[in-house]
Amino acid sequence: MKFIELCTIKSIQCKKTKRNIDYHHGINFRKVNKIVLLYCFLTIGIIQGADAKEQILFSKYSDDGYWQIWQMDTSGESQKQITTSPGDKREPFWIGPENKFGYRTSNGELFLCGLTSLDCKELVENLKPISSPHYAPQTHELVFVRFLPQQADVGDIWKIDLKTGETKVLSQSRFLSFQPRISSDGEKIVFIQKDEERLNQIWIMKADGSNQVKITEEYGRLASPELSADKQKILFTSNYRNNDFDLYQIDVDTKAITAVVQNEGMDTSPSYSLDNAHIVFVSNRSGESQIWAVDLPNGSPKQLTLGTASVDPIAVDIEEGTANQ
Repeated sequence: MKFIELCTIKSIQCKKTKRNIDYHHGINFRKVNKIVLLYCFLTIGIIQGADAKEQILFSKYSDDGYWQIWQMDTSGESQKQITTSPGDKREPFWIGPENKFGYRTSNGELFLCGLTSLDCKELVENLKPISSPHYAPQTHELVFVRFLPQQADVGDIWKIDLKTGETKVLSQSRFLSFQPRISSDGEKIVFIQKDEERLNQIWIMKADGSNQVKITEEYGRLASPELSADKQKILFTSNYRNNDFDLYQIDVDTKAITAVVQNEGMDTSPSYSLDNAHIVFVSNRSGESQIWAVDLPNGSPKQLTLGTASVDPIAVDIEEGTANQ
């Protein structure tokens, strides 16, 4: 299956200098040992096409000065740019049954587009600015964060039923809630929420917003939670053991934490492959933010991209419409 560019979206261009952007999902990276944050995380996804060949779909800071969507093999070979229209395209999600994909823009707009037409429409216009969209294929629902325009560092998790258009707020806390990830069966949602000490902690809840349970009690900064297919483990990134952001996995029941990837520099945005046998993630260990992959449980990381920044993972099965995002 080939991807075609469908629409031109107005968006704020992401500046090429990384010094201008140092706040992402509640983490102020100016305070983290002067780490240069690659905020303009673009978006990766693993795609399985009609020939059952697994692919990686990702966004890359391209020569035109925008984040554009690219495609490559899981080995990092055959990289090609898919979109070329002006405007940054971030955090994509895939809706297989409708042959559509969506993404958010840099100014918090959420769009849904058809692959075989030029039809793109904005979703939930009344709730922007929006971030972190994530899709549950079995229930056809989308979770996202709505940041409150008039209040700094305040955001709640919402859900939209794409069949009916009905929206519902799932978390309303005086502390920031962000980065929701919904399981493919639509039953559970993991997310980050600040605690009384203003530290980021991992929480899990039912998809209707009930039974909210804190999973971690850590003193570092946690981000980018990702729920395994069996909903028993959560991938995340944290600097809780040292000043670098490394990748860890926590057992939902026992709360046991194991290291997955550790390295000098920043490793973030982990995402399970469709079979949960490996993960793709973002690392600046080579100097620039790039996509890496590693087999679980103890594989050696392999760099997949080079050049300008490429980041942020999702996993998608185009044939079946399933996704780990």
